Amino acid sequence: MPLVPLDLVQQFEGRRVDVLAVVVEWGIPKVTGGSDMKMGLVIVDSSERELNVTMFLPRPNDFPAYIEPGDVIHLSHVKIRIYQNELFATFMKKFSKYAIYRGSHIGNYDPYLPLHASLRAPLNNILQHEIRRLRLWYPNFHLSAGKRQYLLSLKELRTNNSEEKIYFDLVCKVLHIAENDDHEMVLYVWDGTDAPQCINNKIFYNEDVNPLPIRNDLNSLPRSVLNRFPKAGTILKLTVYVDVQTFAAKYFDFNDRWVRMRNIYTQYLHHGMWEAATDDLKIRILPDTDLMVKECAKNYVERMAKSQCMPVSYNPSTTQLTEIVIPNNDRVGYSTLLNVVACEEVGHIFKCVVRIVALRPAEVIDDYRLTLEDPTTRIHVFLTTNDELFLDFIDGSVSYDIVSSKFNKLLGTPQDEMTRVYGFFSPPWIECILKTSLADPMDVNGSRKYHLVCTRVI
Repeated sequence: MPLVPLDLVQQFEGRRVDVLAVVVEWGIPKVTGGSDMKMGLVIVDSSERELNVTMFLPRPNDFPAYIEPGDVIHLSHVKIRIYQNELFATFMKKFSKYAIYRGSHIGNYDPYLPLHASLRAPLNNILQHEIRRLRLWYPNFHLSAGKRQYLLSLKELRTNNSEEKIYFDLVCKVLHIAENDDHEMVLYVWDGTDAPQCINNKIFYNEDVNPLPIRNDLNSLPRSVLNRFPKAGTILKLTVYVDVQTFAAKYFDFNDRWVRMRNIYTQYLHHGMWEAATDDLKIRILPDTDLMVKECAKNYVERMAKSQCMPVSYNPSTTQLTEIVIPNNDRVGYSTLLNVVACEEVGHIFKCVVRIVALRPAEVIDDYRLTLEDPTTRIHVFLTTNDELFLDFIDGSVSYDIVSSKFNKLLGTPQDEMTRVYGFFSPPWIECILKTSLADPMDVNGSRKYHLVCTRVI
């Protein structure tokens, strides 16, 4: 069957055609209501016309595994349809066939992912010529991230505080890929912006019984990994609800790349921390020359030049609740909490801008454990009351009422009793100094602690 260019396939609505194109976006096979699974692709040819393809096959391993940008796919006997004014092709196991050729192997015409025997036969000269032409054309093609419809940045995340899922697309860089305890894929993604504050609407009266969680998923990553992460900006945890052993090697070869991810959602705020998930992920690997990628990179450079590692929403010219008491404070640069966690050196001092989102104990003067967060992560920090550092922190006050008042101010505790019981906490940004130590010198990782030092509440 002759190949049909993608800009002409609309003329073949309701008919089966053969197409040859480059895969630029792919999904992950998912279960349908019938006996087959389905997977979505987006392909493009030298006409620069994109076409959506839906494939129906019985098993996950029957689907093509997209490995590298520029790979060429030959789809045979796919049916052209129009649905909701969108043109797409349908691949059915009974009639359709496919084969995939590496985009980078100019002289090699052996498919590396053939499914059907009829596509394993030697290619005719016409098909070889078209494959070669696509291989030469694609490196100069400016692949777009696509329409801005449904696109959000991390600073625009939102939730409706209900069970309804809010779906969106995200242009981001995949910093790290891991596996959770349920054998699902976890992606750590970043776009250089700060996610908005998640106002905590739950009061934790007893941090011993019901503690506010910290970001153990991120903080427990090897420091060699954390030190490769950017210095500022929210790192979003994205859980992909697929089995790692089935799909990891085939569909997740995009670590440290810019991508557009479709069909992800924030369904709830987990104790005031943003998380995202997807059960129908679609991925488009983007070149560094893409306009949206360049915009993200430019905004991050400008953000770092203007505010260093400080949260974007922090205004240092506003009235300060704390005072840093170290020599040459103005010469000390700012760090994020992720910088603190990633640092190999013990005893190092960091100047940070943070929020205190939880406190243990809440109503007695004792050793305090503060839960601090910034846009990068959340950690526990300790403040010992039996030394002069505590008196420095509370500016010499020893009255229980005065100490409680200072901490309530730092926690953003509402003054009104009814609001305090049923309302929201909104902790302000504060500047502080943090220092690392080891409880057990023989356990460098497991016994690491963080302390609030050289900081005074005004």
